[in-house]
Amino acid sequence: GDDRTRMNDWNFSWRALGAWLLSGIVASLFFGAALTGLNLWVDPAQASGFWNTIAVVAAVAAVGLIGGGGLLLLAAVFAARNISWPRPIIECLVLAVACFAICNSDGLVQFTLETANGVVAPMAHPAAFLATFIAPPLTGALMGWLYWRVANGGAKR
Repeated sequence: GDDRTRMNDWNFSWRALGAWLLSGIVASLFFGAALTGLNLWVDPAQASGFWNTIAVVAAVAAVGLIGGGGLLLLAAVFAARNISWPRPIIECLVLAVACFAICNSDGLVQFTLETANGVVAPMAHPAAFLATFIAPPLTGALMGWLYWRVANGGAKR
């Protein structure tokens, strides 16, 4: 592949630092909005706390994505040197797998959809399935993709 998409040289850059923070914040806002929207699909009666729920979920996700996601982005830089795939693909995959694992491992962060009758199991409703199996890896991939786009100045590569 093209060396411009591999980004093999690692140097400190303010653009990369800003891209890391921005991608973590935007991905966490996406995650908060996605989980809140899916929760409303399961239980429309919870609409009164819509913005508060987004804020709380996004804040928790931001801590993990900015802290842990930043470390994973750095690890992906070094892993990309030994793998023939372009670095943006590796970053998206690493973050997607990590977000899925963290949100679906016992004892780690658990985001669940709830109704007045209790927690909704992932296979009991399509929204619960999406919240469990699709939203976390999609959020990680979004962070990796945004990081790559912003760190490269939005260049189409």
